[in-house]
Amino acid sequence: QIIKDLTEASNDLIPAYPSAGRLRPNQYTALTLLAKAHLYRQDWQKAYDAADRVIKSGLYTLEPDLNRVFLDGSTEAIWQITANSPNGTTNESSRFIPANATATPGYTIAPSLLTALGLNVVTGVPSVPTDQRYTKWVGKQPLTVGGVPRTFYYPFKYKNRVITVTPVEDYMMFRLGEVYLIRAEAAARLNKLTEALADVNILRARAGLPASTANPASQADVLNAVMKERQTELFTEWSNRWYDLKRTGTAGAVLGAIRTTWRPEAALYPIPNSQIVLNFNLVQNSGY
Repeated sequence: QIIKDLTEASNDLIPAYPSAGRLRPNQYTALTLLAKAHLYRQDWQKAYDAADRVIKSGLYTLEPDLNRVFLDGSTEAIWQITANSPNGTTNESSRFIPANATATPGYTIAPSLLTALGLNVVTGVPSVPTDQRYTKWVGKQPLTVGGVPRTFYYPFKYKNRVITVTPVEDYMMFRLGEVYLIRAEAAARLNKLTEALADVNILRARAGLPASTANPASQADVLNAVMKERQTELFTEWSNRWYDLKRTGTAGAVLGAIRTTWRPEAALYPIPNSQIVLNFNLVQNSGY
């Protein structure tokens, strides 16, 4: 039904946005979600085709400055929603950014992600060249804890913690960076490996990094490069990383290697017993 609805919407909507900005969906908003739905269902050709249409529409361009990606009016935005929290800022900024210079961040970035972004978590020194996603999308809070200096790293994609700060930020629902990665993964699955790497390298170049060293003759290598880029490009955006690990069947291997408390059944919620009683076709998920 999701595929049917989005297909109809992408046919009925027009390319132009129906109001100022990119706050109300247009044809390419529907196509972006359709591309994502096809990707999750492993319908690689349809995912590729939908993403390709969005990229080739000419309406969107990557923001060269990563600090501008989540602003209202971002050229990368396909669909944004106005922030509607009590103080007029995004919940991400108010929850992720420490309240003051002595506050510990409520949510910190895992060492595994910091490593993927090129930081040596032992020395605190980033790699050269430095991934701009680390320098511009990761906040740093130096504190002394128990007499020991420590640096806490937190998500900093959204930067406006108070309403008086300008320019204005909107919630980013869909953006061009993700669409490039959808097309890249679909291309890799279709064995269009050179094309997949080209899309990966577009985002790497924007982040100030050299081209990927993945073997262009190895599908496994190219897919690993795509998934690594999804991890570093889309972190803290709508749980993309979690869904990527689940849909690719790698949650256990990845999370088990970095969390000693990981249990395989944590990949799924339990089905409430009340629902099992109502529907005898339901079988409880393993581990519950």
